[in-house]
Amino acid sequence: MPTKNQYWYFLIGGPTDDINGLVTNFYAYGEHCGEALANALNAATEELGIIKPEATEAARLDILSDFEEPEGLTRFNEWVLSGPTNYSYPLDSSENDFIPPTGIIKATEEGKFDYELIKEGFLALHSQEDNSFELELIAGKEKLLDTFIQSLKFISPIDRLEINIKGHWHNQKSELWAINVSELSAGIESFLLDNTTSLLQNGFIECTAVVDSGSTKLTLNEHKKVCFQTEDEKLFINFGEAIMALGFEQTTELCSLEYGFYHWHYRPTQSLDAPELRIFLLDTGFNFVESWEDELDEIYPETE
Repeated sequence: MPTKNQYWYFLIGGPTDDINGLVTNFYAYGEHCGEALANALNAATEELGIIKPEATEAARLDILSDFEEPEGLTRFNEWVLSGPTNYSYPLDSSENDFIPPTGIIKATEEGKFDYELIKEGFLALHSQEDNSFELELIAGKEKLLDTFIQSLKFISPIDRLEINIKGHWHNQKSELWAINVSELSAGIESFLLDNTTSLLQNGFIECTAVVDSGSTKLTLNEHKKVCFQTEDEKLFINFGEAIMALGFEQTTELCSLEYGFYHWHYRPTQSLDAPELRIFLLDTGFNFVESWEDELDEIYPETE
């Protein structure tokens, strides 16, 4: 049994055919959460026949002094166990749980709110104090990346791309890196699409497109929430209309994993680790801007 790796629990489910679904408990090893999750998802498909399995809860077990492994688990391979019980359920397209985007996942502990409150949609805000406008958007795993890339087109031309490496990754200082979009030979959309795994799907990374020296910003934060900020009311209205054209509805309340839920951040298994990412940013032409200490308010920050 691996000993140097982290040990994680995941609640994983998905359809097994056109009529039925299956959900079960997985226990998996990996060098970090993303790798353990990939090991568990692969086993869910190969061993249990779950089609496109998704994880909705996680817990890190190797840091719990009182954790006892349940009896009756099935060992699929060196890295993954499952059980002791599988639960079958009829598929019902009218009741779809929110599938969190890659990079963040709900913890097993109960938070302040019910998970069922998390829905796709957007919230529009206006600050009369400084006459600024803000739109916050929640999208599930299936729609988030395409929505963010499409949103970049709504605010073009973009002047600068900022990458914020969050301090709760390896418990270090937060870092801001930036590059003028004119220096990206393939353009900002192609650059982000080519590096989706290490940037957009990394739960320790915040990406911000900046227009007009900072008066307009479009951010995909580390909680995988899209945030649009501007001082231009006309642009704000046009942006909101474009978001609605993508199929999102405006709401007066927006619930996400960012607030009120115990949660974990992680990076995908094929993504760059922090030292490799810094080298990549330098080689691409990014400039290091600044670093700072964060006040950690994450309930369970993932550390590798």
